[in-house]
Amino acid sequence: MTLATLSLEIRQFMAMFTVAGSQIFEAVAAGFVPNYDAFAQNNEATGGSVKTRRTLQSQPKEQVIVSLLHRGDTPITADYWQGMAALFAPQPFVTPSPILRMSWEGGQGAIASLMPFLSFGGGVLDRGADRSVEIGLASKLRLDGALDLISSISVGEQAIGFGLDDQRGLTGIAKAELGLNATLNHANRFFLRYEQSRYSDRAATDFAFGMSGARAESWTMGVESQLPDADLTIGVRNDYALFHGTFSLMTPGRMLKDGTILYDRKSYGIDRPVRLRPFIAMQHDTFGGTLSFGSSFGSWDRSDLEGVELSFSRQF
Repeated sequence: MTLATLSLEIRQFMAMFTVAGSQIFEAVAAGFVPNYDAFAQNNEATGGSVKTRRTLQSQPKEQVIVSLLHRGDTPITADYWQGMAALFAPQPFVTPSPILRMSWEGGQGAIASLMPFLSFGGGVLDRGADRSVEIGLASKLRLDGALDLISSISVGEQAIGFGLDDQRGLTGIAKAELGLNATLNHANRFFLRYEQSRYSDRAATDFAFGMSGARAESWTMGVESQLPDADLTIGVRNDYALFHGTFSLMTPGRMLKDGTILYDRKSYGIDRPVRLRPFIAMQHDTFGGTLSFGSSFGSWDRSDLEGVELSFSRQF
């Protein structure tokens, strides 16, 4: 009887496949649509048109302001933009959460205005999850009574979501904003705003992206016309997105006999082309309140409608 020895060799094979991004990342139902925010206007003014309510009221030369805000939605320079702050895209990747902001404003109504500020999440006081903090300075310089130069700079740590799951971690951020608001005539004005965010470097893990030298930017430009009972803005924007730096990702490379998975680190450069996206925003006084309408288009050379937003507000 012959004994046969059978030898079994187990080979490991690796397969590559592609899937749609919606199968990995949570799909966003709707993008940002520039629109007026009626609640950002002066709530103490009563009656009159949109234009009247947005007229700067007499305020103390120095004042301390304490505000409870929604992170990323309200820039520190909102008051300087006189109701147009809602036309600017919010910061990317920021975890939505309420923040407490304290600011001191000096020189209101004068040629120059300075406003140092401090913002922090609730976790700073009660040792909770949101321990974000931001400190900075905003300013406005008026030239010839018709041109406002607006700027701000800040540093801090915020909860940023770059991961493949719901995990959020504090990331260092430095932000800078530059803008101008120019009065062309009694009914029209031109505005331009640029903002850039720089993120601190972080190492890639098996559940989160890594990044090095990452920067994100956005800019918005347009002309606003003040009609008898309405405001109309037509402009173009370049959405807030990453434009510089390197992203790294840990991918499974091979598996040892004991089940240990060895990961490979892959790096990708960030490159972002300029894409002009037209938008239209309007607010109109009607039925004792304010009707706001905003629409955004996909690109300058195509008329595809990307998003529409309609809202109505009324003071009681």
